Amino acid sequence: MLAAATSKAFDIVLIDDTSRLSRKLADSINLSDRLLFAGVRIVFVSQGIDSENEQADVLMATHGIVDSLYIRELAEKTYRGVEGVVLKHQHHGGRCFGYRSVPIQDSTKRDQYGRPLIAGARLQIDPEQAKAIRRLFSLYASGLSIKATTKRMNADKIASPTPRSGAPALVGAI
Repeated sequence: MLAAATSKAFDIVLIDDTSRLSRKLADSINLSDRLLFAGVRIVFVSQGIDSENEQADVLMATHGIVDSLYIRELAEKTYRGVEGVVLKHQHHGGRCFGYRSVPIQDSTKRDQYGRPLIAGARLQIDPEQAKAIRRLFSLYASGLSIKATTKRMNADKIASPTPRSGAPALVGAI
């Protein structure tokens, strides 16, 4: 966007909210200064801030501070939530080759369809993937390099980790 702004490809940027430019105050100020220097007008639609208004700098700084605080608080809350799940010995998310995520049902509570409520998830060993992991470590422990181990597993047609649907495939996966 900055390259296009400096080449005069446009003269105004409409941004829904100050947090959409950046939630880091220093980055927000830097980006807005660079755009303004390039002669680009900035309008934050939700807050009604227009860089052509003489109060724009103060309003952008004020909202920038709030955006910065919000992202810090959100990070702390997210960490606390994940920590709570881990302390309950439940799976906190993400894919882990060799395991599958199994829902933990709370039989005392029901969801809106009358089914037992899902209270969390736990990891369960996936026998086929575990077999591939044991083979991988066995080949590597026997002295093969990572590259040779990969070639051997590919030659033996041992299944490799697959990305979630919609995620890009890994290059060089086993």
